[in-house]
Amino acid sequence: RLLLAESARLSADLARGAGACAALTPGLRLGQAGLRLFSSATAAAGGRSIQLVVAYPTVRGQHTDTASTFLPCH
Repeated sequence: RLLLAESARLSADLARGAGACAALTPGLRLGQAGLRLFSSATAAAGGRSIQLVVAYPTVRGQHTDTASTFLPCH
């Protein structure tokens, strides 16, 4: 769910910025209980390639989930 929420937040950034790629605000966000959410944006034809990484502690150590998406922008 966190990865979807971060993708939606970045899409909202674009909407507020009238679709300008510069409106994206990727970065590190810290949550409760050691949760970390990192997003990055790389230039791609017609927009930005977005990588989302969520890391959190488990009884077996640190766990990481990664997702990627594309956001069209100008």
